[in-house]
Amino acid sequence: MVDLSNVQNAPIKIIFIIHFILSTWGMQGVWAPNSYFFYNIVFIILLFWALLHKDSSEPIQMALLVNLVSILLDVILLSSFFPGSYFSRERFSVGMAILNLVFRPMTSFGLYRIWQDRDGIIGAGGPAFPGNLGDLFGGGAAGSQRSPYEDIDGSPNRGVAAGNTAGMFPDSKAAPSYHG
Repeated sequence: MVDLSNVQNAPIKIIFIIHFILSTWGMQGVWAPNSYFFYNIVFIILLFWALLHKDSSEPIQMALLVNLVSILLDVILLSSFFPGSYFSRERFSVGMAILNLVFRPMTSFGLYRIWQDRDGIIGAGGPAFPGNLGDLFGGGAAGSQRSPYEDIDGSPNRGVAAGNTAGMFPDSKAAPSYHG
Protein backbone atom coordinates (compact mmCIF):
# COMPACT_ATOMS: atom_id res chain seq x y z
CA MET A 1 0.00 0.00 0.00
CA VAL A 2 1.21 3.50 -0.76
CA ASP A 3 2.14 5.63 2.25
CA LEU A 4 0.41 8.98 1.76
CA SER A 5 1.50 10.46 5.09
CA ASN A 6 4.57 12.14 3.55
CA VAL A 7 2.72 13.52 0.51
CA GLN A 8 1.81 17.20 0.81
CA ASN A 9 -1.86 18.01 0.12
CA ALA A 10 -2.69 14.34 -0.40
CA PRO A 11 -6.49 14.74 0.10
CA ILE A 12 -6.67 17.51 -2.51
CA LYS A 13 -4.56 15.48 -4.93
CA ILE A 14 -6.81 12.45 -4.47
CA ILE A 15 -9.95 14.58 -5.03
CA PHE A 16 -8.28 16.14 -8.08
CA ILE A 17 -7.38 12.76 -9.63
CA ILE A 18 -10.78 11.17 -8.95
CA HIS A 19 -12.78 14.01 -10.46
CA PHE A 20 -10.34 14.55 -13.31
CA ILE A 21 -10.61 10.91 -14.43
CA LEU A 22 -14.37 10.56 -13.88
CA SER A 23 -15.31 13.86 -15.50
CA THR A 24 -13.01 13.15 -18.46
CA TRP A 25 -14.63 9.76 -18.98
CA GLY A 26 -18.07 11.32 -18.47
CA MET A 27 -17.44 13.82 -21.28
CA GLN A 28 -16.48 11.18 -23.85
CA GLY A 29 -20.05 10.53 -24.94
CA VAL A 30 -22.01 12.74 -27.29
CA TRP A 31 -24.81 13.09 -24.73
CA ALA A 32 -22.88 15.56 -22.52
CA PRO A 33 -23.54 19.24 -23.31
CA ASN A 34 -20.86 21.93 -23.17
CA SER A 35 -22.09 23.11 -19.77
CA TYR A 36 -21.01 19.76 -18.25
CA PHE A 37 -17.52 20.39 -19.60
CA PHE A 38 -17.55 24.00 -18.36
CA TYR A 39 -18.40 23.51 -14.69
CA ASN A 40 -16.23 20.40 -14.39
CA ILE A 41 -13.21 22.23 -15.84
CA VAL A 42 -13.85 25.17 -13.47
CA PHE A 43 -13.86 22.70 -10.55
CA ILE A 44 -10.61 21.08 -11.74
CA ILE A 45 -8.96 24.51 -12.15
CA LEU A 46 -10.04 25.51 -8.62
CA LEU A 47 -8.56 22.30 -7.21
CA PHE A 48 -5.34 23.02 -9.09
CA TRP A 49 -5.35 26.53 -7.62
CA ALA A 50 -5.80 25.02 -4.14
CA LEU A 51 -2.78 22.79 -4.76
CA LEU A 52 -0.64 25.78 -5.73
CA HIS A 53 -1.70 27.97 -2.79
CA LYS A 54 -1.20 25.60 0.12
CA ASP A 55 -2.01 28.07 2.91
CA SER A 56 -4.94 29.97 1.42
CA SER A 57 -8.47 28.85 2.18
CA GLU A 58 -10.05 30.86 -0.65
CA PRO A 59 -9.46 28.29 -3.42
CA ILE A 60 -10.87 25.56 -1.18
CA GLN A 61 -13.96 27.68 -0.46
CA MET A 62 -14.52 28.28 -4.16
CA ALA A 63 -13.95 24.60 -5.04
CA LEU A 64 -16.40 23.57 -2.31
CA LEU A 65 -19.01 26.01 -3.60
CA VAL A 66 -18.60 24.86 -7.22
CA ASN A 67 -18.71 21.21 -6.11
CA LEU A 68 -21.95 21.74 -4.17
CA VAL A 69 -23.57 23.58 -7.09
CA SER A 70 -22.30 20.84 -9.42
CA ILE A 71 -24.33 18.25 -7.52
CA LEU A 72 -27.53 20.06 -8.51
CA LEU A 73 -26.28 20.70 -12.04
CA ASP A 74 -25.31 17.03 -12.47
CA VAL A 75 -28.77 15.87 -11.41
CA ILE A 76 -30.44 18.28 -13.84
CA LEU A 77 -28.06 17.39 -16.69
CA LEU A 78 -28.33 13.65 -16.20
CA SER A 79 -32.12 13.78 -16.06
CA SER A 80 -32.38 16.09 -19.08
CA PHE A 81 -29.67 14.74 -21.37
CA PHE A 82 -29.68 11.03 -20.51
CA PRO A 83 -28.70 9.24 -23.73
CA GLY A 84 -31.40 7.56 -25.75
CA SER A 85 -28.95 5.30 -27.55
CA TYR A 86 -27.47 2.33 -25.79
CA PHE A 87 -24.10 2.17 -27.45
CA SER A 88 -21.42 1.00 -25.08
CA ARG A 89 -19.56 4.31 -25.38
CA GLU A 90 -22.64 6.22 -24.24
CA ARG A 91 -23.39 3.81 -21.41
CA PHE A 92 -19.79 4.02 -20.18
CA SER A 93 -19.81 7.82 -20.41
CA VAL A 94 -23.07 8.30 -18.53
CA GLY A 95 -22.00 5.67 -15.97
CA MET A 96 -18.83 7.63 -15.23
CA ALA A 97 -20.86 10.86 -14.96
CA ILE A 98 -23.15 9.14 -12.45
CA LEU A 99 -20.12 7.84 -10.53
CA ASN A 100 -18.69 11.37 -10.54
CA LEU A 101 -22.00 12.58 -9.06
CA VAL A 102 -21.85 9.87 -6.38
CA PHE A 103 -18.36 11.00 -5.31
CA ARG A 104 -19.30 14.71 -5.11
CA PRO A 105 -20.89 14.65 -1.61
CA MET A 106 -17.88 12.77 -0.21
CA THR A 107 -15.43 15.18 -1.79
CA SER A 108 -17.53 18.11 -0.59
CA PHE A 109 -17.12 16.83 2.96
CA GLY A 110 -13.39 16.38 2.36
CA LEU A 111 -13.08 19.90 0.98
CA TYR A 112 -15.00 21.24 3.96
CA ARG A 113 -12.56 19.54 6.34
CA ILE A 114 -9.57 20.90 4.38
CA TRP A 115 -11.13 24.37 4.53
CA GLN A 116 -11.52 24.04 8.32
CA ASP A 117 -7.93 22.86 8.61
CA ARG A 118 -6.56 25.75 6.54
CA ASP A 119 -8.55 28.27 8.58
CA GLY A 120 -7.32 26.71 11.84
CA ILE A 121 -10.81 25.73 12.96
CA ILE A 122 -10.11 22.02 13.44
CA GLY A 123 -8.47 21.41 16.78
CA ALA A 124 -9.23 24.92 18.03
CA GLY A 125 -12.70 24.09 19.35
CA GLY A 126 -14.38 25.49 16.26
CA PRO A 127 -17.86 24.75 15.02
CA ALA A 128 -18.98 21.19 15.51
CA PHE A 129 -20.65 20.80 12.09
CA PRO A 130 -19.97 18.48 10.33
CA GLY A 131 -17.81 15.83 11.87
CA ASN A 132 -15.88 17.83 14.46
CA LEU A 133 -16.69 15.92 17.64
CA GLY A 134 -14.23 17.78 19.87
CA ASP A 135 -17.03 19.55 21.74
CA LEU A 136 -19.30 16.54 22.14
CA PHE A 137 -18.53 16.03 25.83
CA GLY A 138 -17.72 19.63 26.68
CA GLY A 139 -13.98 19.29 26.17
CA GLY A 140 -13.49 22.38 24.04
CA ALA A 141 -16.60 24.47 24.65
CA ALA A 142 -16.19 28.22 24.65
CA GLY A 143 -15.38 29.57 28.09
CA SER A 144 -14.45 26.24 29.66
CA GLN A 145 -10.80 25.91 30.52
CA ARG A 146 -10.73 22.35 31.82
CA SER A 147 -7.59 20.33 32.08
CA PRO A 148 -7.65 16.74 30.88
CA TYR A 149 -7.04 15.42 34.45
CA GLU A 150 -9.61 17.39 36.42
CA ASP A 151 -11.48 15.63 39.22
CA ILE A 152 -15.07 14.73 38.46
CA ASP A 153 -16.49 16.29 41.62
CA GLY A 154 -14.33 19.40 41.20
CA SER A 155 -13.04 19.24 44.77
CA PRO A 156 -9.54 20.59 45.33
CA ASN A 157 -6.60 18.31 46.00
CA ARG A 158 -6.56 17.26 49.66
CA GLY A 159 -2.87 17.88 50.16
CA VAL A 160 -1.79 14.34 49.40
CA ALA A 161 1.45 14.36 47.49
CA ALA A 162 2.03 11.81 44.78
CA GLY A 163 3.40 8.63 46.32
CA ASN A 164 2.43 9.62 49.90
CA THR A 165 0.00 6.88 50.84
CA ALA A 166 0.30 7.53 54.56
CA GLY A 167 -1.81 10.70 54.16
CA MET A 168 -4.54 8.67 52.51
CA PHE A 169 -4.79 6.18 55.38
CA PRO A 170 -4.14 8.08 58.64
CA ASP A 171 -4.91 5.11 60.94
CA SER A 172 -2.36 2.75 59.42
CA LYS A 173 1.36 2.92 58.75
CA ALA A 174 1.25 1.35 55.27
CA ALA A 175 -1.18 1.18 52.43
CA PRO A 176 -3.37 -1.93 52.23
CA SER A 177 -2.39 -4.60 49.75
CA TYR A 178 -4.57 -4.67 46.66
CA HIS A 179 -3.18 -7.98 45.49
CA GLY A 180 -4.72 -9.84 48.21
